[in-house]
Amino acid sequence: MEKILDVQNLQVSFNTYAGEVKAVRGVSFELNAGETLAFVGESGC
Repeated sequence: MEKILDVQNLQVSFNTYAGEVKAVRGVSFELNAGETLAFVGESGC
């Protein structure tokens, strides 16, 4: 299959009044043509 997305060591953080929140740390994945990918957070959203 044809690889259409390749993500390595994804990190996402944001700042709050209480300080930095690291929401995503070290996530790697690839997505091939015809595949579906979903991320579900702790709250189920």
